[in-house]
Amino acid sequence: MRNETALVWLRQDLRLTDNRALWEACQTYRTVIPIFIHSPKEYGGWPPGAANRWWLHQTLLSLAQSLQNCGSQLKFFEGSALSVIEQLVAEQNISAVYCNRVNEPALLARDEKIEKQLTRKGVDFFRFNDRTLVDINEIQTKTGSPYKVFTPFYRSWRKQLANQDNAVLPKPKITTFDLTLTNEKQLDTLNLLDSFNWHHKLAHYWQPGEQQALDVSQQFIEQRLPDYTSQRDFLNYQTSRLSAYLQLGVISPKQILAQLVQYEVFPDNSQAEHFVREIAWRDFANSILVHFPKTTDQPLNERYKNFIWHNDNNAKQFLSVWQQGKTGIPIVDAGMRELWATGTMHNRVRMITASLLCKNALIHWLHGARWFWDTLVDADLASNSLNWQWVAGCGADAAPYFRIFNPVTQSKKFDPEGKYIRRWLPELTNLDNKKIHAPHESIKTKSASLSLELGDTNDIPKPIVDLKQSREQAINHYQSQLSHLN
Repeated sequence: MRNETALVWLRQDLRLTDNRALWEACQTYRTVIPIFIHSPKEYGGWPPGAANRWWLHQTLLSLAQSLQNCGSQLKFFEGSALSVIEQLVAEQNISAVYCNRVNEPALLARDEKIEKQLTRKGVDFFRFNDRTLVDINEIQTKTGSPYKVFTPFYRSWRKQLANQDNAVLPKPKITTFDLTLTNEKQLDTLNLLDSFNWHHKLAHYWQPGEQQALDVSQQFIEQRLPDYTSQRDFLNYQTSRLSAYLQLGVISPKQILAQLVQYEVFPDNSQAEHFVREIAWRDFANSILVHFPKTTDQPLNERYKNFIWHNDNNAKQFLSVWQQGKTGIPIVDAGMRELWATGTMHNRVRMITASLLCKNALIHWLHGARWFWDTLVDADLASNSLNWQWVAGCGADAAPYFRIFNPVTQSKKFDPEGKYIRRWLPELTNLDNKKIHAPHESIKTKSASLSLELGDTNDIPKPIVDLKQSREQAINHYQSQLSHLN
């Protein structure tokens, strides 16, 4: 072990166990200083959104306490990452900087610049794959190009997973002197929390910390995984809720895999296989982001580069109503209100709400992506970009343009008793299971009983769009645009 000092730069790997950069640094250097640098201007137009900043604050607070319990300290900084690191290198005689990879295009470019600068000064810079379960740079087609379709990607990914070492690294012993560093900050001074108090309600749904993440994973495997394949699309079924922990690296994909193996449900269990495919989809999203960095703002499919989306006053009004959960389409409004209240949304409802915006209203997918980015606790640039482009039909493995979710049909199929709708739209509580999915269809019949059930039919807005008519218009628009753009 070298009697020198190393920095461990923590970013999206906010845990102590199975943290490759932290482990390697602690095995090599006697003194290790863990740091976190808040640098929102370096995210290339995608700084963390409000809900994710709240989650980041809570997670950092938990991690700092964990490090303190180990006899170490998490040091906070703000501003240019290169400037902060160069200052620390000079002041503390740092020999090496360790970190785990990030895949956002702007951050990748920044890391490469930092590596060049440190190398010139004789300081080692180590980066490890920690973000994905499989090293996405190893997943290529026979011609050496990245995959754009998920199924062949998954086949290759699955083989790589079977052949690699999936052992979980233990929590290392960390040695840090009690020191005060120039320009270090207190967590509260990073201003991760908004001045308004809407985010306080998120604390009712999310608890930070490594142990909490492991407990959430364990409870899912024990209680809900046995029904995963048959129930995951039903809106009253709670899926794993691990995405927020994965987004900030509070738990690693290998830790989740290790739990599946521990419970003997992987690899010989179909339920677990379906769940592992979701982890692979996350890796696929990261692969697309790394190999096609433009997809944060531009369509992967070049045919859509000059696609004309609606952007008039009506479209702007539609977007505002959609954001507020006041479209008059219960399943959509329930989803948008769940998002605002909890910082998350059931995956199928994400697809339903996104389809209404991109397909029925023909509004640019970026407007939806940015709203989700600001309101999702688990906002992840790779997944957010991939999934919105998937719905819009312009990305990798995308849904064809004529695949337009009918929200009423989806609601009847996956929330047949209306439990999800009643939870988030209490004004519809008294409607029976048939009427609750499309109340205004019954209002058209001038049903006196419906008025009594609602108290006043003005309690809910009229549907902002005719689903059948807007579907036909969307298909015609897509056909016309794509034919013209060929």
